[in-house]
Amino acid sequence: MSKFHLEKTTKSKKYSYYTLLAVAALVGSVASGVTSAAGPLKGTSLILGDQEGHKNTAQATYKDQVSTAIGFDNVAINNGTSIGYNNNSNTSAVAIGHDNIAHNSGTAIGNDSIAIGGISIGSKAKTGISNISISPTHPNKYFTAPNSIALGNEASSMSGTAIGYKSQSNEYGLAIGEKLRLFMVEMLLVILQELNALNFH
Repeated sequence: MSKFHLEKTTKSKKYSYYTLLAVAALVGSVASGVTSAAGPLKGTSLILGDQEGHKNTAQATYKDQVSTAIGFDNVAINNGTSIGYNNNSNTSAVAIGHDNIAHNSGTAIGNDSIAIGGISIGSKAKTGISNISISPTHPNKYFTAPNSIALGNEASSMSGTAIGYKSQSNEYGLAIGEKLRLFMVEMLLVILQELNALNFH
């Protein structure tokens, strides 16, 4: 048997071993969600990446919920999904990256972003209003903004869409950050010039 063939065989066994471990972890987590009929029905919690001093927390209150925490120091509650480091997701929300908070079906991707019912993507992007100093883990301390989108660093939206650096949107409006606004104005001028040229020929 050649050295190449031996290394290739060893690698495939290694991958198979890791695949088996992943399947065992998933099956084990599903089995851990089953409780006795006398107690309250609990959902499924999946935790990957725990390390001493950096524990993840995943809680599912009802049997049809799945809470997932992958990485370190994450919290995922009631269908929450937290992936990365120090994220907090609650009530069908997703937080990916680090130091994000997502509640009430919100999605926060990036770092230090907050999504309360809306979609926040970037660094310090925010949708909805939160009072983090009162309680970072209780969604009733928030104003949910399900129709809001904040894309860009430090963008914020209460309702509507904010696109670009430090853009802000309220009352279902569209806010575009300064650099993107200048680009769009330039593009609009080019289109108008083209249309104008077509009309005269």
